[in-house]
Amino acid sequence: MGLDDFQQGPISDWLDLAEAEAKTREMKFEKNPLTSKATFLINGDEIGGKVRTSKATDRNHPRIWHEYDDEPFLTRTHPNVITVALDLNDQTDTFTLSTDHFIVVGDSDRPHLPGSEDKPYFYIEKQGKYYYNKYGQRKYLPTDSWDAVFQVE
Repeated sequence: MGLDDFQQGPISDWLDLAEAEAKTREMKFEKNPLTSKATFLINGDEIGGKVRTSKATDRNHPRIWHEYDDEPFLTRTHPNVITVALDLNDQTDTFTLSTDHFIVVGDSDRPHLPGSEDKPYFYIEKQGKYYYNKYGQRKYLPTDSWDAVFQVE
C-alpha cells in the first residue's frame, strides 16, 4: 500500500475521529508518527497504537484475523500499546460509526488471543460483539469505546 492509501479511507477516517475525540479530552494525539501510516500516539509516547481493518464482505468465517507486525516494535518503545481493529460492514471504503465498529485490543488481551503469535484473531459473536475465550469464559473486547482507546490499562 502506498501513502495515498492511508490519506483517505477507513483508517484515515478513524484516525480523524480519534483526533477529534482526543481534543475533547484535552489529550495530545499524533497521527502516523511511525513508518506505518496506520499508527498513532497518545500523550506523547504514553500510548502507542496501530489501526487494522477487516471487511465483513471479505470474511467467510466468524473471526477477525490480524498480523501484528508493528505491535512488537510499539511494545519495545511505548509503555502501553493498543490495536484498533475496524470491522467494516459498509461497501464503501470509509469508516462510519453508524454502520461500522472499532474493537480495542490492549496489552492485557493480546497474549490470550487464539491463533499464532504472528497472526492472532478474535471471534465475532454478532456485529458489535467481539470476544476471545479466557479460562473457558468469553472475554468481550471493548467495542466503539473511546474510553478504551484513551485509558491506560
